[in-house]
Amino acid sequence: MKSLGMISFLKRTISVFGSVVLLLQASFMVVLGEQKSIESFESSNYEAVEEEETLSWLPESMLLVWDINYSIYALRQDHLLNPDEAFFSFKNHKRQTFLDLEWNPVVSDSLTLRTREVVEYVSTDNKSELNAYLLEAYVQWINGSRDLIVDLGKIKLEWGSGYAWKPTQVIFRNDSSLDTDIESDEGVEMVQVEFVIKNTTNTLILAALENEVDSQNSHLWQAVYRVSLEREPWELSLLYHKTSEAVNTMGLSFTGLLSDAFEIHGEWAKTDTRDRQTIVKASDGIQMGPVYLPSRYTYEADDSGRGFDKVLLGAQYTFPNDMNVIAELFRTTHGYSQTEWQRVKTGIDEALLENAWKNEAFASTMGNPYAGFLQQTMGLNDITSLRQNYLFLRWTSGESENLWEWEQIFQLNLDDDSQMSIGKLHKAWSNSIKTELSCYFFRGSPNSEQGLNPYTELCSLSMAMGF
Repeated sequence: MKSLGMISFLKRTISVFGSVVLLLQASFMVVLGEQKSIESFESSNYEAVEEEETLSWLPESMLLVWDINYSIYALRQDHLLNPDEAFFSFKNHKRQTFLDLEWNPVVSDSLTLRTREVVEYVSTDNKSELNAYLLEAYVQWINGSRDLIVDLGKIKLEWGSGYAWKPTQVIFRNDSSLDTDIESDEGVEMVQVEFVIKNTTNTLILAALENEVDSQNSHLWQAVYRVSLEREPWELSLLYHKTSEAVNTMGLSFTGLLSDAFEIHGEWAKTDTRDRQTIVKASDGIQMGPVYLPSRYTYEADDSGRGFDKVLLGAQYTFPNDMNVIAELFRTTHGYSQTEWQRVKTGIDEALLENAWKNEAFASTMGNPYAGFLQQTMGLNDITSLRQNYLFLRWTSGESENLWEWEQIFQLNLDDDSQMSIGKLHKAWSNSIKTELSCYFFRGSPNSEQGLNPYTELCSLSMAMGF
């Protein structure tokens, strides 16, 4: 990610460019006489789609999407981890405009170049910035018999059969598909070799590994071997993942059809390293005369040496009217157990006891340890699936005759009953223009997973235009 200067000038440039593109497209449509009736536009066979695509001023190998998004946030009042709003200032509004360009030129029958770049302007309550992302850029070579593929460059893979979670997405640290940040679409530098032997597809990968401690250290690596067996209507994949940091992961995923409408899927991954720190008690509370020094808690690496599992089981059913339902159960032993979460809650209570977090008498050269614990705990919101057991449900209405569609998502933490609910209303106004209204609701007791989320609601409206 690269931040660019001259914000105000570039903001106007993006806005003007988008307006010009829109006017050019409209002009082409008028000049070439493309007038769609409402009846033909709303018909399910999209007879005018092919005609519309031929009017694009971009080459066939190029796809440009202009997206505008406005979001409004409702902040949680009296947040336990932000007493007196002393540590954090959260946004109430966010405006985004970005251009997403994909370019996939075919150099020859066996050689293809694939790239995806995004330029994004983001404005929040008191901050504006322009960012540029190179999400993917790689060369793909395929042999004449089409049974050997070699990819070299920055690549984003989509492994796994799960919808809400993808435990076998081992190359990438975030395995949740509900993460919609642009960075979640960013690929990893790698060389990938895929070849077919009889009825199996074999994949070998050597990739870079991000160093979260020292970003300047580029000598870390990770390697994966994956074999997939497909026999209609079933597919089974096995993988082994190893890193230069001696982290080993084994995984399995499967998917199959019990009927044309009923699908089941599952994933499992086991690793010898935990994907988060554990919480420990650093010291007991001490009564020092009239002053009570509360217990202290902190986070440190889990060196227990035990294995950690992620298991997902799910099913999907599609009704004759295209209504679709997905249900998934997810368990991860990377998540905090009841005992560990009790330590989190106790640590919060102790830090807030008689305002220990701001008592200068408890401070050292490293600062106030109670304030530090509250801030560390707020950082847990960057981790998906804080606890161990989850239920996920997703329902979509299917697209109506006039191209409206409703999507409802519900994710329940089975350990503390906190939940996240998402509603999305989609509308396709044409083959190239779509809008979405979405609202997120985060509910739970103050010291539950969703209760520690700084927001209670989030609503956004977006429009995407493709060229």
